[in-house]
This record gives sequence, structure tokens and C-alpha cells, in this order.
Amino acid sequence: MTTPASLLNPEAFLSPLAIDDAVQRALDEDLGRAGDITSIATIPEPTQAHAIMIARQAGVIAGLPLAVATFQKLSPDISIQAHVRDGASIAAGVHILTISGPARAVLAGERTALNFVGRLSGIATLTSAAAASIIASASTMRS
Repeated sequence: MTTPASLLNPEAFLSPLAIDDAVQRALDEDLGRAGDITSIATIPEPTQAHAIMIARQAGVIAGLPLAVATFQKLSPDISIQAHVRDGASIAAGVHILTISGPARAVLAGERTALNFVGRLSGIATLTSAAAASIIASASTMRS
């Protein structure tokens, strides 16, 4: 089973309590007290779904532990297969996560999970580019 901690970069540490707190706050904001009312009203409870998170552009992936925790908080019956870990540099079109389980839970969590991964991957990608630029300028200055 994929767990949030198993997706962290081995050199990183993010408290499971911090992950849980961030996910709970994001879901509370997104779903409120009523939950995903569109899915509840239109999708029969036993319906299953299969989704694939795919990178729209190249970059450095971040936020996967938060995405996994989002889906797991909504349903213990969700199965997630990770294809990369946090900190991985990937090309556009790469499969990041495969999510399967109750359709209502998959749909209720997808926006929050994508927000975490999109925002944090953007920050990681820009940080990686800045670090590479600093390293390149430092080696140029020494020459």
C-alpha cells in the first residue's frame, strides 16, 4: 500500500501530523460540511473510478504525500500506485499516480490533490532552476 511517508524524498522530513493537518484544512475548505454534493447527487454509491495523475509539463514533483493522504482520508478503500517520488525530475506526460476506488471519494479528492501537487511542484521546479543557476554562476566565477 502506498503511504504518504513512502513518497517523500529520502532526504526530506515532513511530519505525518503536518500532512494530516494540511489535508484536513484543505478538504474542509473545499468540501465544507456537505461534502461533494454534485457527486453525491449524481453518482451511485457503489460506482468505482480509476484515475491517472499525469504531468502537464516537465518539472520537479512535490506534494505527493499530501495528495495520497487526501484520497486516503476520504476513503480507506482507495488504492494508489505511485509512479514517482517527491523530488523526481520528470518530463511532460509522465504518469505520477494511479488512483482507484469509490468514484465519489476519487472525485471529492481530485481537486485538493491536484492543488497540492501543482502548487508544490511549481515551487520545487522554480527552486531547482534557481539552485542550478547559482551553481552554474559560482563555477563560472571560479574559472
